[in-house]
Amino acid sequence: MEAETMTPKELVKDLRSRINPLYAATSGTESYERRICADTIDELMMEIDRLRGRKNEH
Repeated sequence: MEAETMTPKELVKDLRSRINPLYAATSGTESYERRICADTIDELMMEIDRLRGRKNEH
């Protein structure tokens, strides 16, 4: 079986759709881990965009 390839934005959307709000703040739960991963991917995408913008300025 071939794995489906997702863009980072699609991955974040998928992770967020699988978060149960009741457990998103409870350490050790799958929803907590998904929230942390989605937040981190979002932050990394913003940093990449920031760095690319800075690179284009020079």
